[in-house]
Amino acid sequence: MIKKRRKQKHVFWQALILASLIFGSGILLGYILENNRTNKIESLFQQTELEFLDLRATSQFYSLQTINCEESTKELINFADRIYNELLKLREYEKAQRITKELFLTRKKYDILRTSLWLDSIAVRKRCPHYFDNVVYLYSYQPTLEKKAKQRVFSRILADLKQDLKNKILLIPIAADINITTLDILKRSYNITDLPVIVINEDIKVYNIESEEEIKNLL
Repeated sequence: MIKKRRKQKHVFWQALILASLIFGSGILLGYILENNRTNKIESLFQQTELEFLDLRATSQFYSLQTINCEESTKELINFADRIYNELLKLREYEKAQRITKELFLTRKKYDILRTSLWLDSIAVRKRCPHYFDNVVYLYSYQPTLEKKAKQRVFSRILADLKQDLKNKILLIPIAADINITTLDILKRSYNITDLPVIVINEDIKVYNIESEEEIKNLL
């Protein structure tokens, strides 16, 4: 009887140790996966940042002489499309793991980059007003349930719009409530009072939209 109890106790401790090892391995694996995703995003951002600096240098070169509107527009839109696709990839990473401080900071870097792109596009449009339309989508990073539903509609409509109009529009989505100083100044400058909002050519603000055609009619 005593031997049987000892055997049961031994089996219990073996099971407990095994469960602890499995649990600990799961935590370690989760940490490694999260860290790996964060490193991939950071590496992607660094490459994008270098390309943006190159684009900025090119814009400065054009500003010293007669601007090539077609070339400037093409470079702006290609870069905007690239970071738009990276935003979609970043959202998938955010869904797949908890939002760490590192992931949030990388996300903020991207939004600062997109804000700089918006400023550059404003400068290009002043010199080349009929080459493309600016469509800037400012949304909430941590929306209420009501706003989350509204933002899904906005995102779907804008994705369809980009698919239809392609290089005729410059689509720039930016999380506008994460304390980016330049973006906050732009919001005050354009008297933006709520999110989400679509800013068209720095002139029209759209707070409610139900169809792609409504946006097309404003371009």
